[in-house]
Amino acid sequence: MAVIVAFRVVPTGKMPPSQGFDELDRDCRPASRRVAVEAPFDAGNSQETSEVDHFISEFHGKYGRSPANNDNQYDHAYDSDESSNFGCVESDFETFTHSIMIDGRQEDITIAMWFSTDEDSGHPEWFENLLVNVKSASGEDIGRAKAHHVMRDDIRRFFRQHMESASEGLAELASSVFDRFGNLKDEFMTHPIRKGSGAFGNEVSRGSFLCIETLEISVQKYKRLGIGALVTRKILQKCTAGCSNVSFAFVWPSQISTDVFSRVSSDEWLRARGEVVSFWRSVGFRRIGPTCWFGYPLDSNHQVRKLAAGDDYDPPTVIDDLGDECGETLEMEPDLPEAGISSFFEQKANRRKAREQRKYPLHFASRTLPDAELVRCFAEASSDTDWKKQDAHWDTVLHVVAKRVLSKSIRWLLLCHPDQMQELLFHRNALGYTPIEALEAKYYKGRGRSLYEDVRLVPTDMFKGYTDLAVESLALLKFGLEGPTMLQSNEGLRLRLKFGCTCGTCCAGLLSPRTRHTLIVEAEIISETLGGWARREYKDEKEFEEALECVEHFFKDVPTHIRKLFQKDESLRRGFVGIIDVIRGSIHDNGGLPILEAFIHANPSANSIASFLRAGGTIASCVKSILRFARDRDWLCGNGYLMEFMPGFKSDMDGLPRCRNDSEYGAFARMYEVVVES
Repeated sequence: MAVIVAFRVVPTGKMPPSQGFDELDRDCRPASRRVAVEAPFDAGNSQETSEVDHFISEFHGKYGRSPANNDNQYDHAYDSDESSNFGCVESDFETFTHSIMIDGRQEDITIAMWFSTDEDSGHPEWFENLLVNVKSASGEDIGRAKAHHVMRDDIRRFFRQHMESASEGLAELASSVFDRFGNLKDEFMTHPIRKGSGAFGNEVSRGSFLCIETLEISVQKYKRLGIGALVTRKILQKCTAGCSNVSFAFVWPSQISTDVFSRVSSDEWLRARGEVVSFWRSVGFRRIGPTCWFGYPLDSNHQVRKLAAGDDYDPPTVIDDLGDECGETLEMEPDLPEAGISSFFEQKANRRKAREQRKYPLHFASRTLPDAELVRCFAEASSDTDWKKQDAHWDTVLHVVAKRVLSKSIRWLLLCHPDQMQELLFHRNALGYTPIEALEAKYYKGRGRSLYEDVRLVPTDMFKGYTDLAVESLALLKFGLEGPTMLQSNEGLRLRLKFGCTCGTCCAGLLSPRTRHTLIVEAEIISETLGGWARREYKDEKEFEEALECVEHFFKDVPTHIRKLFQKDESLRRGFVGIIDVIRGSIHDNGGLPILEAFIHANPSANSIASFLRAGGTIASCVKSILRFARDRDWLCGNGYLMEFMPGFKSDMDGLPRCRNDSEYGAFARMYEVVVES
């Protein structure tokens, strides 16, 4: 299956003084790319009668490669000379005409669509562009669209890294909606608030997708004539004919703002935003959770298709009461030098801080003071202080100190105002988070990626757990004042908090039940497959080489000189398999990798294991073999082979709890200083 995605990124214009709940939910705010749509449209002016439903079909398509940011590809909409396209290769070129009524007369517009690949791009064959150009009867360019086709199944293991390298919009999609493996985030399916309408499920995680970056009708008189809706339908039709198994469409609605310094009132911004959202809802899109993204399933039986636009989830609107609209303003001159621009924004920030200090003194102190100093500030607060006060984003003081990981301040609040804090522990802010969830969300986002000087970093397998301060803060919020003491007496609990376990049963805090089961099954497969090979006697080198071809992928990480000795020394072969068995038993019994010396003498293959190690074999090579096979055939980050073809494996996995640590093979290996290469 494939997914169609249309995205919007933050325009270069000034952020509005009021922001909806979904605007506050961005993981990042790229400012270099723009998306425009016409909104709303009058479907009655269009003679296109076919519905999106008509375009749903099965197909097999041609894949290609293309750069994400080559806007010059629009300049040769009808140019078939590939040599003029700077390395771009066009395919599946198609044009069609459509009649519209404009100024009381009928006019035929022409829409051209084609896939474009770039042989010189750095993207492999999981990426290509779909380009659209719209011309009037006189040949004037009146609109365009651009989309990225991404074959997600080919890049799941490094999904976010690939999205980061492709484009800002794809990076935003990856970080906002999907987890590190390209699956819909659990909170959009299970969280009581953040699941929104609850209409989207695991089906969003399947297949590849098309990300529509630009949909723009640029000439005013051609707007609001249904052309945008027509182009959207034709894009779906084109993908049905040129991609594979299209199942979903996503969109991030917005409009282009070209004036960086223009002031936009709350009402104006909300009205413009509402028109664009209405456009996408009118063609069947519905919001995913509380995010900026909307989705549309091509399956006519999907529950999203049965959800009326008026019943779609809308998060609460948050009015920024600290911006210049709520106080004194300072207009900016358009031609200010760079120093003046810096001063302008610095003054705006200072005015904002001053308003917050007056209106929300405890919130301001909680956001600015060091932990110990904040405790003294709390202690000096007057007796009539309202500790339950919320700011415009519905954050309480407990939310603020939790997100800043101020453990001393958290402890003071729990100790000195226990009744009020017990109530605030369950209070949700505008994002739908309790203080505990806000802290967990902060670290979960940092675990998947971080922002450094406007560049996103994706650490993935480098995750080493949360800081001790974060673990202490989580313990206080989850278990109260006794939380830190509980961690001292319960190492398993401490590790589960440290590594963000959500199932409550991770071994060593990181090895989830599902990952553990996968490792055990893969170790058993390797042991059973190699058992006969290891015990067999080979009459000559040819016979050994023939047998080796069938199994050598199992010990890719074994030192080369050991592999050469396998032919003549059965003990070495049995030693390798023996260590695989020891590792499997240790993971099964203890949930971790073994201290091998403790198992050698009790193992039936003890002598063979010792021979393997004396010859220069390593425990790490055996561990890597198991981890590599488990990772490559995993249901989240691999090809899903075990889930699809191993008898009983799916039912076993369905009986185990899901966890945020599922499929974290790299992080688990690094706990034991084992590195599994790609």
